[in-house]
Amino acid sequence: FPGGKFKLKNLVIDYDKRNVFIDDVEVKLTQNEYNILALLSGRCGKLLTYATIIKEIWGSSDEGSVKKLQVNMANIRRKLGCTPGDNRYVINELGVGYRMLDE
Repeated sequence: FPGGKFKLKNLVIDYDKRNVFIDDVEVKLTQNEYNILALLSGRCGKLLTYATIIKEIWGSSDEGSVKKLQVNMANIRRKLGCTPGDNRYVINELGVGYRMLDE
């Protein structure tokens, strides 16, 4: 989506400005959180393995990488207003990876 926006339900990602909005209210994400969300949205509907996401975001994997990714995902979901078990935007395929929903 270069130069564009990603929309899913009430979530909007503005790639040019690196902003994320829910119902037109900006959601403050860290650099890593934004990068994870942008990566998932750019491959919407596809399952990305933990290893793929970790390599894309941090460039390498280490012992704590999966845990680090899970913590970031938990923060992203919380900031997007999702409660545990609420798969409104991103689905966790347990033990495998994450998938951004497509409508």
